[in-house]
Amino acid sequence: MNRIPRYLLFAVAVAGPVGNVLFATVLALVIWLIPSGEVGIQIRPVVGSIETNSAAYAAGLREGDEILRVNGAVIKNWTDFTVESFLKDSDTVDLAVTQAGVERQLVVPVVIFESGERIMEGVKEAIPCVFGVVSKASPAERAGIQSGDTALSLNGADVRDWKHFTEMMQVVTPNVPAELVVDRKGEVLSLSIVPEYNEEHKRVLIGVQLGGNGFPWMNYKHPVDQLKYDALGIVRMLKALVTPAEAKQAAGGLGGPILIFDLLTMSIKMGLLNTLGLIRFLNVNLAILNLMPIPVLDGGHIVFSLWHGITRRKVNIKLQTALINLFAILLISAMLILSFKDVDRNWNVKQQLIEFFSGESPAVDEPAGVDPK
Repeated sequence: MNRIPRYLLFAVAVAGPVGNVLFATVLALVIWLIPSGEVGIQIRPVVGSIETNSAAYAAGLREGDEILRVNGAVIKNWTDFTVESFLKDSDTVDLAVTQAGVERQLVVPVVIFESGERIMEGVKEAIPCVFGVVSKASPAERAGIQSGDTALSLNGADVRDWKHFTEMMQVVTPNVPAELVVDRKGEVLSLSIVPEYNEEHKRVLIGVQLGGNGFPWMNYKHPVDQLKYDALGIVRMLKALVTPAEAKQAAGGLGGPILIFDLLTMSIKMGLLNTLGLIRFLNVNLAILNLMPIPVLDGGHIVFSLWHGITRRKVNIKLQTALINLFAILLISAMLILSFKDVDRNWNVKQQLIEFFSGESPAVDEPAGVDPK
């Protein structure tokens, strides 16, 4: 039987990851070309609201603060903030924030739940004031507001976020024109809007809904930025898995096939662009994971091919087969463990099993160190 040329073996090994990247590139281009106000709107790392009785407030964090760094890592958006806060295996997070134009260093406590979830209690993001659906015959439609417009200022006062805008709208005088400055696809426009008091809701309304999108795979519009974000995301997670201080938290945040199915279901409900964005994100992740030098993956076969090409000797077939079988078992075991975690995350299977075998009710999922009472 004729031997298969080494370059063909190498080409077959790289074909899978390359195919994933090409498909992801096509999807990124489609998302870029389809006009939509849902894509490319990032939630900035700005505190929109904070409870005054929270540990974060006591540590010095304030509404309107812009988060610059978390545990030394530079932050570009709210997703980066949540990821970096989650990964550090500690009950505090080191923050660098801009507060009233001055950079400050804060050490903010986080709440750690029994499930491993970590949150900064009482702190909410500043959701961009992006307009979504505009009601017919409403003050917003008469003023010329369009879906996708971003509010910049109202009567000369800067708009910080959606919550801030709704509060500002309640102090304007009804039936009196107000100056609203918006950003429309990079063009700054000044509009005149006449707010109306709604008797049914007992508040001033203009007839718009919140727009934009909060999914991380929809943060960027340009195709290069989309692919770059996807790649850096999986690389950051792989780095965390091999970093002692972050490995435990990173492993706890992983999901398997069931989580992927849940995300796909959610994205389909949110619309076509969301679905395309998630599929693009998954394809980039698969490409990078497949290139890891693990025998059962394409990256492992690439290593075998390179070894053959450099040394002119094939890897011992028995050793190669043993390595492939070993890592296949490890990979299947990992998928089963992650699938169980996904099931447990959705239906609390672990707690039900504990209750069944012990005859006692398991502890309620409460923050570590907090009395459930």
